[in-house]
Amino acid sequence: MCGVVGIYNLDRAPVDRTDLQKMADAVSHRGPDGEGFWLKGHIGLGHRRLAIRDLTDAGRQPMVEESGRAVASYNGEIYNDAALRRTLQQHRGYAFRGHCDAEVICPSWLEFGAECLRMFEGMFAFALYEPERDRLVLARDRVGIKPLYYSLNDRTLRFASEIKSLLVFEGGPPAVDSRALHEFLALGYTAPSRSLVEGVKPLPPGSLLIVEDGHVRVEEWWRPGRATRDLSLHDALEAFQSLWKETVQSTLISDVPVGLLLSGGIDSSLIAAGLPEGAIDAAVTVGFGEKSYDETALASATAERYGLPHCTVSVSDGAEELDLLFRRVVRAFDGQLADSSALAFYQACRRGREFAPVMLTGDGADEFFAGYETYHASRLAARYGPFVPSSLSRGLSRACSWISRSSEARLTTWEKLGRLFEGLATGSSDLVHAQWRRYLYAQWIDRLYAGELRDVAAENPLINYESALRSAQGSTFDRALVADQAFYLPSDMLQKSDMMSMAHGLEVRVPFLQPAVIDFACSLSDSLLYPRSGPPKRLLREALRRFGGVPEVVSGAKKGFNVPVASFLRGDLRALGDRLLLREADRLRQWFDPLALKALWDAHQAREANHGFALWAILTFAVWREEVE
Repeated sequence: MCGVVGIYNLDRAPVDRTDLQKMADAVSHRGPDGEGFWLKGHIGLGHRRLAIRDLTDAGRQPMVEESGRAVASYNGEIYNDAALRRTLQQHRGYAFRGHCDAEVICPSWLEFGAECLRMFEGMFAFALYEPERDRLVLARDRVGIKPLYYSLNDRTLRFASEIKSLLVFEGGPPAVDSRALHEFLALGYTAPSRSLVEGVKPLPPGSLLIVEDGHVRVEEWWRPGRATRDLSLHDALEAFQSLWKETVQSTLISDVPVGLLLSGGIDSSLIAAGLPEGAIDAAVTVGFGEKSYDETALASATAERYGLPHCTVSVSDGAEELDLLFRRVVRAFDGQLADSSALAFYQACRRGREFAPVMLTGDGADEFFAGYETYHASRLAARYGPFVPSSLSRGLSRACSWISRSSEARLTTWEKLGRLFEGLATGSSDLVHAQWRRYLYAQWIDRLYAGELRDVAAENPLINYESALRSAQGSTFDRALVADQAFYLPSDMLQKSDMMSMAHGLEVRVPFLQPAVIDFACSLSDSLLYPRSGPPKRLLREALRRFGGVPEVVSGAKKGFNVPVASFLRGDLRALGDRLLLREADRLRQWFDPLALKALWDAHQAREANHGFALWAILTFAVWREEVE
């Protein structure tokens, strides 16, 4: 797990090593164990190393293939590198210096081309250059576990693991893409092919960027989709149990200690159940003062059940610490994500790094094994929504929001109903799913937007999410799953996981997103994933039951790493909000009306409404702008 940076000058001008050094320095936290550079005329690659596999110099990067035909800077883990190495040695004659997984990247590409990406079992984002062909390839794994951003103009292509490396060349605050900001305020993140910074894009998951013969093109090599087969629950459980043990075992390969980020939920408990005895050094859990958010008791019970060493860390120990924590999280994200659960995940990663440089997590299980209540609600909306007038839905949504306005607990039933009715009010029951995670609702846009945002106020901020829903195949349930796999998972959950962990030089591994597990999940019928009567994640619940899981976890509702947003904004984060959204609101006049910002903030503080999620996104943006000015 590392930091990748690079420059390719389309005008053939030589790359300045100093520029590469600046880019690498900006992501030094991703690779505290060393750095390396490779330059040849108009191309330069840089690398920051987090040493996990082969801790000797044989694992240093950028890594040059033995014949010099390719060089790569790589971030990730390929778990089946031993099998690939044998194939390349026995049938292709390649020789290897060490046992680092990075060594298989270049020869695999040279022998199999883009097909090697389907052969890699793991997670990756890499830049690979072929000097003889003057061809540069940027590649990203199937679902976007590892990030890669790029900026392109007529003269230069720059790329890096984080946006902050691309901003070292800015002479001032970066320009904001107003359409991306419009989307960010609605969802708390942007589409997988878009960032808040004008001119900077993420390489989409399952994609390649190729520079050849002076041309730059982006190609898709994989996309999610469901192809179900007729399996009984018994047969599906038998297949999963065998697959799961093997998968968890494969993700433990390491030359350094490995740990587990353990919640009180099904996903991380299944990882705990699949671990061989003595395989990890610590299981880490985040605790909260608010009981409806706290899972330490369940996590402790799971750790005891499977004999795991366990520790807990609190997400907040006072206003000053939370203020600082919020800023650190925003800085780590480059302002690109307003997911409040990042605070808890940041703390879990910080504490986890004290025990091990590698941690396993349950990311991806909800999106592939149907862990969100929204999937069933979307089915109900598709069935009954056409019979509910939009005007009635909108009125019911506002009534539900009013009832839940002063709550500081986890999402209440009233708030969930409010989101459902808000979705139905769009008039398209098929697209209700896109409304479930909405932060800023339409009724505030006309009041709040100013300056650059006024030009895009009339546009649908959820259009990219809705496009993912429309382009997916199958039932409403199938389309909701696939849309989340293609859109929500890489843009929110995996971005959070990568940026929060790498802020501490911690590698996070995700067994549920191994290719074989993904393929298996996509073959399961909706009755095995989320039956119409019963809780979500049916198969995983039953599997955990077979593995002897804690009964309260097997039957419990999903909690995750969510934090009490409304409470934090009315308490520990109030001073920060008062300053940035009230006293210094003029700094945001380019995008927001200061009086409307004050009205939104004051209504929340007075408990006249719960604007917690919308304010979290705005405060995230405000802190980021202050950081980059």
